[in-house]
Amino acid sequence: MLNVAIREHPWVQVVTTNSWLTVLASLTALRTVFYINDLFWYHRAQRRRRGPEQLPPKYPAFIPYIELGIPFGLNIRKAVLRFTTYNGEATVVRIPLLPGFQVYLYQDPLIIRQIWKVSQLLDFRPMATHFFVNACGMKYESAALYLNDKTGTKSSPVPGSESKDMRVHRIIHESDRQGLAGRGLAPTLQAFRTSFDSLISKYETEEWTDVEDFWTFIQATVGAAEMEAIFGPMLLKQFPNFVYDFFEFDRLIPWLLKGMPFTQAERIRFRLLEDIRGWIKSARVMASKEKIEGGYESRSEAWGPEWTRYRHEFFKSFFDEDAIASHDLGVAWGALGNTVPATLMAMLEVLQDKKLEERVRQQVHVISSATPLSEVPFRDLTSDTLMSAVYAETLRMYVTAFVPVVPLHGELKLGQWRIPQSSYGLMNAGIAHKNKDVWNTRRGAHPVDDFWADRFIVDPSDPESGPVRPEAREKLGVGPPADGDKPYFSTEGLEGSWIPFGGESFFFLLLFSLLFSPLPAQSMSRRGGS
Repeated sequence: MLNVAIREHPWVQVVTTNSWLTVLASLTALRTVFYINDLFWYHRAQRRRRGPEQLPPKYPAFIPYIELGIPFGLNIRKAVLRFTTYNGEATVVRIPLLPGFQVYLYQDPLIIRQIWKVSQLLDFRPMATHFFVNACGMKYESAALYLNDKTGTKSSPVPGSESKDMRVHRIIHESDRQGLAGRGLAPTLQAFRTSFDSLISKYETEEWTDVEDFWTFIQATVGAAEMEAIFGPMLLKQFPNFVYDFFEFDRLIPWLLKGMPFTQAERIRFRLLEDIRGWIKSARVMASKEKIEGGYESRSEAWGPEWTRYRHEFFKSFFDEDAIASHDLGVAWGALGNTVPATLMAMLEVLQDKKLEERVRQQVHVISSATPLSEVPFRDLTSDTLMSAVYAETLRMYVTAFVPVVPLHGELKLGQWRIPQSSYGLMNAGIAHKNKDVWNTRRGAHPVDDFWADRFIVDPSDPESGPVRPEAREKLGVGPPADGDKPYFSTEGLEGSWIPFGGESFFFLLLFSLLFSPLPAQSMSRRGGS
């Protein structure tokens, strides 16, 4: 009927077309007004430095969900860098990604410093739930215990919180604290050292020993030793391919974290979980026959460190076998997924610089000249200036993780900004680690994209030394050099710019042990880094 009317009365088509054009023009004009308003308040908020706290400004976009969402999907790190840069400096911004959903992005080093100071007020439960469900295959019903537990990590539950008998976070916090920073740390490190020495001895001959590739060698020595230190010897005895499968899983885990179905990744994860369940079953049988005393300082053939046994014992009351296996896979990823790749990258960087390699070898020789390296106290290994600097620079170069910022109890006051409770935010380590306004480049001689082992070393006689560029030291609170004439390792002023992950003590021990053993370094040098 409409076509007939248009043929008989052509003016109808003109009126209809004009009507749509009028509507489109009106909507465009209205959107332009809103865009100009957003643009005005964005610039006003970014330039304002005093006054009452306010919400971070909304990033202006004419078609927000498309202009802002597509860059996030294509390259999230590049998008975050673009959105958090104002007049060439890092800042804080609010991004509307979907109707009713906004993401707060934090890259201002002074604001990130404040975030770390109030980290006890942040909620990491959503991140843990997402990780265990998507990456580790935990059922949502089990992972929901993380979301429902609001009792905190202290010995006494947060007043008014429920589920006081289901304290998942307290159990994890206590076992990790004792195992990674408390009484259980030294026995765990010693177990790693013993296992590593045993594994590396298989490669020691008077002739050259070829390995398939250096990454496989690192997995078979460093990775296997760390697994045994954390889970005991039984797991790898039962399932010798576990470490190899794990690093295949680690390579594919980004697909799982994005929620994308990936048959190969899921198949490898299933195999790893089956291995862990088999180990748990055997460990419980063996543990029933063991008599272990000594608290967190003790180890057993079944569980390895006491803090692993502690975690499994308490998890039985509210997690099923599948959930416990998924959590163990998460523990393995948190350990091996950080220190092992970091060790590899540090080795590559050192071996590609002949002068640096010689300096490191000389320092290892000094440390172990009076005592075999296998008997050197851990404190001596972890306090060396050059090795500390190599470790720190490795993490600066290669850690690019996103860290969630979700206020748990009320609003956060961060400088001039007011952050609503339960709002979702992110800060990116990779962007912070390459901030040219913060990091010292020695007047451009060592760009932020290059590895420079001396970046974290302060020489009291050299005002150009140190990790923070001279022009930014006053702003970032960097004081004068310490008294004395010896260079020293320093991270002063980097509280909002250096976001390391991984076990520091483990890393030092790995690197020292590897460099002390001549085989891998010589083989790597001969193969030209392949």
